[in-house]
Amino acid sequence: MPKSQIKFNRKIKIDESICNEVNDPDSFWVITMLGNTCWKEGRMQREIVLTNIDNKNFLFTKGKKSLKVYIPEEKTFYFSLGTYLSYNGKFLENPKYDGKYITKLQDIEVNPLKDYNTNGIYQYLKGTNFPLYYASDDMIYQGASYYLTKHEDITIIIPGHVILSYFYYLSTLQIYHIIYGTFEDGMLREMYYTEDNIPLFFYNSTIIRYREASEISKYKLIRGGYESMARIHADLYATLNKSWNTSKKAYLTSKIPFNELVKFDVIGRKISKDKFLVFSIENFKLSDSKGKNFMFEKFEMKDLSDHSSLNEHSEDPEKYTQHIEDPNPNPGYTDRPTNHNFNARDLLLNDGRKRFYEIPENRKQLKTEQKKQYIAEDKIFHDIDEISENINNHNGKNKTARGNFFDENTFDYIKALFDAIIILQSQNIECDYIYMRPAPFKNASYTPTKGYNVGPIIMVSIYYNDFNYCLIVSNDTKGRMALLKCTEKYYRFERERDYLIETALIHIIEKFSDLDWDRIRDTQELKSITEANKGLILRHLFNHNKLETVERTAESLALKIKRKLK
Repeated sequence: MPKSQIKFNRKIKIDESICNEVNDPDSFWVITMLGNTCWKEGRMQREIVLTNIDNKNFLFTKGKKSLKVYIPEEKTFYFSLGTYLSYNGKFLENPKYDGKYITKLQDIEVNPLKDYNTNGIYQYLKGTNFPLYYASDDMIYQGASYYLTKHEDITIIIPGHVILSYFYYLSTLQIYHIIYGTFEDGMLREMYYTEDNIPLFFYNSTIIRYREASEISKYKLIRGGYESMARIHADLYATLNKSWNTSKKAYLTSKIPFNELVKFDVIGRKISKDKFLVFSIENFKLSDSKGKNFMFEKFEMKDLSDHSSLNEHSEDPEKYTQHIEDPNPNPGYTDRPTNHNFNARDLLLNDGRKRFYEIPENRKQLKTEQKKQYIAEDKIFHDIDEISENINNHNGKNKTARGNFFDENTFDYIKALFDAIIILQSQNIECDYIYMRPAPFKNASYTPTKGYNVGPIIMVSIYYNDFNYCLIVSNDTKGRMALLKCTEKYYRFERERDYLIETALIHIIEKFSDLDWDRIRDTQELKSITEANKGLILRHLFNHNKLETVERTAESLALKIKRKLK
C-alpha cells in the first residue's frame, strides 16, 4: 500500500529494548514535549518526547525513563501535551479538566505581538515538577516557540504546539496542506469581491478540496491571520533549505492569528508554586472585537477547475485520486503533484478537544455563475481606465502591456528597489512586500481608491528594532518614495489591506487626488488623520536618484533606508 494510503492509528511505536529497560508493564507513557519538525524517511516528522510514569495523575518521579520518537506531522492531530499512552504505546486519553490534577484557568490575557518567544523555554521549565528531556547531543528546547504571560502573579507558559493544535491543525489533511505548502498551489492568494461586496476566493479542487480551501480562506478574513498561517510552512522550508542534506530541523512558527489582545480559557497543570504549563486551549475571545472574530460575516468560493454544476453539498469526495507521490524532499525546487486530496489523511476526530472550527457562512459558486468569476479583475482594469491617461495607454490584459507599465527610467529604478530590499534582508532586517489590491506587476498594488494621477504602487513592510515601517513607491512625476513609521511599538502591518495604511491612502488620495508626498509632508496631513489610529508618521522622503549602475543605485538606496530606521 502506498504511504499516502496508510491510515493512521493512534499508537506510537516504542522500541522493545526500551520496554525491557523500563520493565514495568503497569506503567504508562506521557507526552511531555512536542519538539522540532524535520524531514525523515520521506516525509515531515515531529519529535515527540515520552516520559515513563507509574500513575495517571501526572505525578512524575525523578529518574524515570524519557525517550524521543518521531511521528508524521499529520499524526500530531491526535495528540497533545499531557497525552497518556499505554506501556506498549497505545493511545489512552488526552488531558481533560478534572479540577484536581488538570486544572482550568480563564481569561488568560495574551498580547500576540509582545508575548511570543522563540528562546528560553528551558529556563522556565527547569526546576519545576515537570520532567525535562536530557541527551548529551540533543538541545531539543533550543528555538522552541511559546507565549509567556502573567495571570494573578502566576507565569503562564503556552507552548507553540498548543497554538498550532487549536488554531490551525483542524484535520489531518489541513495539516498536510499547511506543512507541505500545497495550499499555495491550490489557491489564489488575493481576496476579490463579488458585486455584492462579499469576499470571493479562488481555489483549484484538483489540488485542494472545498472544505480545506474554505478553512484556509477564513484566515484571510482575520487581520494578520493569513500571514500567521502561511509562515508555518514558509519559515520551516526557509530553515530546512539552508542545510537540506544534513539533520537540519526547526520548530514551527506558532503565532496566534490575531494582532489584538486575546483572552484564553485553558487547561493544564501548575508545575511550581508560580508557574502554570498550558496543555490545551478550551476557548478564546478578543478583548475588543465585540464578539466578532472575522472582518466579514460570509464569503464565497470559486473552483477554477469546476466543469460541473455540483455545489459543496453534492461534491463527491471519492472522485479524487487516492494516491499521491511522496512530497519532494527538496522544498526549494518543488514539482509538487497536482492532486493532494487523498482521503486516507482526511481524518477528523471527535475526541472532545476544542479547536478553532468557527468559520463565517460560506458557499461555493455554481457553474452558472461562471460569468462572474472575473468580475474583480474586470473591475480592476475598469478602474485603471479612469485613473490617468498614462495608465490608460498601458492597460491591456496581455503580458507585454502589463510589463511596460513603468516607463524605461522608472523600471530600472524599480529593479534597484528590489535589489535594495534583498540587501536589507541580507543584513537581517525583516522586509516583506505588502498589498492593497494586487496589480499584475511584480510586487505592485492598486491603491484602495481612485486618484487623478495615481497608478500602481509598491509597498514594503520593514520591521526593525520592534517598530514597523512602510516604504511606498509610486510612479509619479516627482519620483518620490515615502517611508512611513507606525509609532506603536510591536505593531506589524498586515500583508494584505492593512487598516492603518489603507485608511491613510484613502484619505490622502481623496483630498489631494494623488500621492504628492511633499505636499503631504508640508501640510502634516498624514499626522493629523492617523493620531487616533495607533499613529503613522512620515519618517522620510527619498528621491529616485539613479547612479551609474543598478547595483550602485541599490546599495545607495539600502544604506539611505537603513539610516532612517530609528
